[in-house]
Amino acid sequence: MVYLIIFVRKLITMKNFNLLLFAAAAAFVSSCGGAAEEKMEETAEAATYTMDMAASSLTWTGMKSAEDKHSGTIKMTKGSVETLGDALTSGSFTIDMKSLSTTDDMPADKVEMLNGHLKAEDFFNVEKYPTATVKVGEYKDGKLPTTITLMGVDFINEVPVNVEMKDDKVMITGSFDFDFSGISTKGFTKNPESGEQIQSLFKFDLNLVLIK
Repeated sequence: MVYLIIFVRKLITMKNFNLLLFAAAAAFVSSCGGAAEEKMEETAEAATYTMDMAASSLTWTGMKSAEDKHSGTIKMTKGSVETLGDALTSGSFTIDMKSLSTTDDMPADKVEMLNGHLKAEDFFNVEKYPTATVKVGEYKDGKLPTTITLMGVDFINEVPVNVEMKDDKVMITGSFDFDFSGISTKGFTKNPESGEQIQSLFKFDLNLVLIK
């Protein structure tokens, strides 16, 4: 009977030892995996790319209807993005609202009148709000989380773009809509006589080139 008790105790001790050994091995593997992940993060190079203004462009189209619309350009005065390895993680840009200009095929005096109209208090009030800011988040699944602060209001959208990194350059291109619902100036409210209203959805064509 005594030998039986000793034998059972040995079995229990061996079982506990095996469990302890298994737990230690699992902890070791886990720590190695975590260390490997940390090492990968450490080896991913962080970099800043600055916008090449001469090679970059942003065009817009605004409309009341498919038949009644205007197109033009607007300039970005500065901008940069942050990357980690091959991932674009964040960025910020400044837009010069005073550069807002139409490219419609119209007589010069009509173009001048329209540009002045868009910059006036009735629309974008560029004297009071001479710049707009753009902040972007991490690029995932073909979309760039984007916040545009225009006339003191934040407008947030997921923008579908293509991001390519090549030869010390980041290139961001895309055609997309951006919704500015919430602009409350007179030009964006419904005309009580005609019932017409400028749509809050603007179309953009973006071509950004950023360099190290």
